[in-house]
Amino acid sequence: MNLKKQLKIKKQRTTEVPYTEEDKEFYYSLVQQVEANAAARAAEKKRVSLWKIVTPIATVTAAAIITVTCIFATRSNNEFHYSDEKIKSEDSTFASLKTDSTYFNFDQLEDISYNVILMSDTQSNDKLYYRLNSRINLDTLELVVVINERFNYKFEIKDEVTKTLSDYSLTYNKKEYTSSNGFDGFTYLGKIQVQTETVYFTYNQLPALGDEAFFESIQQIIQVKK
Repeated sequence: MNLKKQLKIKKQRTTEVPYTEEDKEFYYSLVQQVEANAAARAAEKKRVSLWKIVTPIATVTAAAIITVTCIFATRSNNEFHYSDEKIKSEDSTFASLKTDSTYFNFDQLEDISYNVILMSDTQSNDKLYYRLNSRINLDTLELVVVINERFNYKFEIKDEVTKTLSDYSLTYNKKEYTSSNGFDGFTYLGKIQVQTETVYFTYNQLPALGDEAFFESIQQIIQVKK
């Protein structure tokens, strides 16, 4: 006999036969049990309902946190930059330049003087770029070899043209000038980019022999690693 049926019978007895003390105790115990069961079911239902509400909210919140974290991580990575005020310079070697460059190879020609400087970040000690100065007879060549793809080297070229050579293409402009001894010369200002590395150059040609002589000279020094 289930609990509801027993309560119904007990209720009928109140109109038919007077309760004994034993009946009263049994009746009250049943009432208390029913109330406890009802309260337990209500509490369980409340917990289930609350969980149904909380779970989607928690899921959405967690997804939002992950998304925001990814956005900030990506943004932080993309917007990372080195400070020009925290760059140090130190003497380096031609061999170090060749080793640290991933895509470029540099040929050290005979009877040409070279001065190689390494520029690094003072906080992270990351290598940023090399500066190479050389003299070829009366010509002078300055190279800036940016080996760190996150470093933005400030270099502006106006009215540039593009020339495709055997190993790479270079972007440059040319200006004519007159030296202090009265010779006419050309200044070539430009860049060569291969993958994530860029070489910026300033080439002063004296006397002014023209573009083909410049292309031949630049290819002798700057090559692409095979």
